[in-house]
Amino acid sequence: MKRKLITTVMTMVAIVAAAQMSAQTLGVDRIFAGDIPKSKNATEILVTGKPALKLHMDLYHSLIVDGDEVAAREIENAVLGDAAKAESKEVEYRQGRLYFGIFTFKPASAEPKAPFRYVVFLNQGLSQKNPKSRLSLIYIESRCDQQYVKDIITRHK
Repeated sequence: MKRKLITTVMTMVAIVAAAQMSAQTLGVDRIFAGDIPKSKNATEILVTGKPALKLHMDLYHSLIVDGDEVAAREIENAVLGDAAKAESKEVEYRQGRLYFGIFTFKPASAEPKAPFRYVVFLNQGLSQKNPKSRLSLIYIESRCDQQYVKDIITRHK
């Protein structure tokens, strides 16, 4: 009986740990870790430490891809997959595709005051004013709210 109880408890702990790990990872993590940032069509920016803290962020990671429709679709699909896990979101679709989205996710850890995670997506190829084959993906970790993140992103366009 004791062995059965220990096995049950260990199984429950493993299930909870697996659920927490899957909640921590996002599809956009695969994008940043994959081959797209290494492409000649891509520009990647990573800001951590004091420069990020000046903007009230723990991490700022962006990727801009010009003229690569295959990469654009892959990034869009990753963002759409993550959207289902978002705590909150603001999205705009054009021509049946995601044009803009800002998504808020729970912190990656259970630590008190852990930063929220934000994903911002913009497909300028769907812009009505100035369409160009350019896609932007931004990942942010910050303790600030979604409105602050949106304001700082739109201020630096």
